[in-house]
Amino acid sequence: MGLNTLEELRAFCNDLSSDRPAPGGGTASAAAGSMSASLLVMVCGISLKSRKLEDHWPALLEEKTNAEHLRDKLLDLCAKDSEAYSELAAVFRRTREMTDDKEVLAARDPAVRNATDIPLETARNCLQLLRISKMVAQIGIRNASSDVEVAIELAEAGLRGAAANVRINLTSCEDGEYRSRMGTEISSLLRAAEDMRESALRRLRPQSL
Repeated sequence: MGLNTLEELRAFCNDLSSDRPAPGGGTASAAAGSMSASLLVMVCGISLKSRKLEDHWPALLEEKTNAEHLRDKLLDLCAKDSEAYSELAAVFRRTREMTDDKEVLAARDPAVRNATDIPLETARNCLQLLRISKMVAQIGIRNASSDVEVAIELAEAGLRGAAANVRINLTSCEDGEYRSRMGTEISSLLRAAEDMRESALRRLRPQSL
């Protein structure tokens, strides 16, 4: 790890350590997902150099491209989550003294939905990473199996963290239909993630190529 990379990571961790409302758990969840994606890109890249895996090169190249795309999306979601939660906190401060419930709802609802939609997107992307992990666990180079396992656990952590953020933000939403729809999707994502994680981990074998 280069000095610049280490300093950037330190700066990010210092931001997470601050008493400001953002960045927080939503940003950390997206960051976990982006690290999962980065590990999958790395494992696919190494696997593409192995002649023993030549039959799998087309699939590995496709999954490498998919993981790169998800990595970039999740990095964008890190910034978007911080921005959304900062705006949500600002809206709640501005509306604290309002007495008209309709005005409060009109001011808060868009910010609440935005702060909910973004971690939901993080969760969706992390589920896609678990799908990729399952494939890479099967066809990737065995010497990097521990890296795939870390990618699996990071993707699940990102998804579960994002789900927690969705659920807590939904408590501030007055729209029952929206709460129900988002809650149903998050529950579905969590169930799918658990099944996919277990399936991916079963595909990892200890022997080396």
